[in-house]
Amino acid sequence: MKPFNEFMKDTIENKREFTDKPIITRYKDAHDKIKKEEQNKMANLKDVAQAYEPKITFNIADLEKVDILTEVEERTGTDAEGKTFDYKVLVIDGKDYRTPNTVVEEIKKILSLKPDVKFVKVTKSGSGLNTRYSVQVKE
Repeated sequence: MKPFNEFMKDTIENKREFTDKPIITRYKDAHDKIKKEEQNKMANLKDVAQAYEPKITFNIADLEKVDILTEVEERTGTDAEGKTFDYKVLVIDGKDYRTPNTVVEEIKKILSLKPDVKFVKVTKSGSGLNTRYSVQVKE
């Protein structure tokens, strides 16, 4: 058993470490700890299968209009042959929308002519290697 002085020193240090954090940080830390504990609980295969939702990546052309100030994420994927490739994604309402480089190039051209553009509409034609994208200004 620890001597009383060591016990008090440890208690004071722990309290100081806890109270030095802003309340929002303390709440977030406690929330994260609880969430992690919930994730570590075991689940049976039936429950996992019923809750499973496959990750779907949509295409920017699926959107009615796109705010050009939407943040873009750079991601890396692997093709069927095992080669890695980079691609751009917009995350809107929790859904991923792939954004081809040709679309980015088209938006760059539009911005050089009309820098105050706020929204665009992307349309897609063709499929596979014959896919073509066109970008129009949307008000």
